[in-house]
Amino acid sequence: MKKTAESRIHPREPVMKGVRVTPRDGALNVTGLTRNLSVGGARITMETTLGVPDHFTIRLDDGKTIECDVRWRSLTEVGVEFRPVEDA
Repeated sequence: MKKTAESRIHPREPVMKGVRVTPRDGALNVTGLTRNLSVGGARITMETTLGVPDHFTIRLDDGKTIECDVRWRSLTEVGVEFRPVEDA
């Protein structure tokens, strides 16, 4: 069987949604664009990833907030995995 290039658990869909990146301490507030999105993660493009921590919250244009962990980064993009929602 031939292996496909996309071997993610959750397939990503191309999107163009605005996003605000906010670390837990609130010291940084960066805007960017979500370029692709899945149930488990996203690729976010921003002017620079310098100073962006490995853990942060994103707020999408629709108001939804999601806790994230960075899985990879380049100078202008981060790939994030969404943290599971904890029960209250």
